[in-house]
Amino acid sequence: MRIRRQRSFHVWIDGEDGQALVELALVITLLILLLGGIVEFGRILQASLAVTHASREAARVGILGKTDEEIREAARRAAGTLDPAKLTISITPPENERKSGTELVVEVGYPVDIVIPVIPNILPDPFTVHGRTVMRME
Repeated sequence: MRIRRQRSFHVWIDGEDGQALVELALVITLLILLLGGIVEFGRILQASLAVTHASREAARVGILGKTDEEIREAARRAAGTLDPAKLTISITPPENERKSGTELVVEVGYPVDIVIPVIPNILPDPFTVHGRTVMRME
């Protein structure tokens, strides 16, 4: 009569069962990297949407004849959770050249810091997202 051995962690290390443990470690590593990439993509997408929204809100304020500082403040307010100090805001044409019927262009940029270690091999760190809005002056 043969005695059955109970499986335990120590048995996994011995023999062929150790292969499953190694495969599990490799697969979990790949899944964690994939999950990290998804999180980074979500952070970049969120920043891109916020920057686009900020440029639209700033352009809406600008077409009403507001000053450059009021336009920049509107962009900072509309940027939501982004750090206002890191926003780059470009407004054309200059304040003294804006007339009714001309186009106002507001461009907003924001550098997104990459936090997952492998992603900077694929994307630049920081990854800069841009939003651009063109509206006619009233």
